[in-house]
Amino acid sequence: MKHRTLLQHASAVAALGACMAAHAGDTAWTQEKISAAINHAGRPVMVRYAPISSRPGGDPKPGAAITAVYATREFRGGVLVHSKLCWNGAQRCVPIVGADVRSKDFNGLDPGQPFYLVHTVQGRGPLAQPLFIKGSVTVWYR
Repeated sequence: MKHRTLLQHASAVAALGACMAAHAGDTAWTQEKISAAINHAGRPVMVRYAPISSRPGGDPKPGAAITAVYATREFRGGVLVHSKLCWNGAQRCVPIVGADVRSKDFNGLDPGQPFYLVHTVQGRGPLAQPLFIKGSVTVWYR
């Protein structure tokens, strides 16, 4: 189990490096969070990710456009979790298959709007123990 987690981290770092190299001339914002406790299966939990205004340069300027987005999720436990990455609420979403997703589906949209990771534990009823999901979203724009 520990070996698999290390491989997942190495894969995510390699994918992030590839995205960064592909968008070297772009500006980006990144945010990492841990979800609130998920106690029941079948109930979606949304975690909000947005640019932080205290960054050097501030929020993305008006007229900026997304060029790529990368999101990761990580959790422990023997449950099946369906996750999706959504822009500005649930207006536009892409599924996360495995531990991460790289997407150009949001290209051209406003990078100043929030993204959400929406996690739903499959099944019904209360979980044996609370589940926490660590997530990260990186948005490149110009």
